[in-house]
Amino acid sequence: YITINIYPFLSAGLRSVPLETIMSPTMPFLTQQISAFKVALGKILPSGRILPIAIGETGWPSCGANRFRPYNYAVLNNSMTYMSSVAQWIEGNASDGVVLAGNLFTTFDEELKGTRPIERYYGLLDVDGSPKTEATCRTNATEPSVAWLEADYPECET
Repeated sequence: YITINIYPFLSAGLRSVPLETIMSPTMPFLTQQISAFKVALGKILPSGRILPIAIGETGWPSCGANRFRPYNYAVLNNSMTYMSSVAQWIEGNASDGVVLAGNLFTTFDEELKGTRPIERYYGLLDVDGSPKTEATCRTNATEPSVAWLEADYPECET
């Protein structure tokens, strides 16, 4: 099998993909991503045989979002809705059988992760293992801008 990582949070924030296509229980956005992946695989595999697909990682940040897009989409409700919908889609009949499995990213927040602060809040649970609430979510609203983001996505860092 082959894996694909899909993080639609950025598609909602940067590409204005409607949340309902990303979070619907039928997962139209994810279905389109998998279909496009299968087409690409068909072009590069010499036998024309499509390998089974596993979703290596998919998730949605739940905190860190008091700024302009895409960060304003990183809220607890969006995270929980997406994670529930994608788990049901992977396990259910909406997945066409080509998707073998999927990994929801991730169980716990990682406060010490050395990347942009929003990357630290993909967990379904807080770093201490307690359930997340709006009150326990932290924000990256005071995080300074990062040069490569300003260059590639100027609308995100204003």
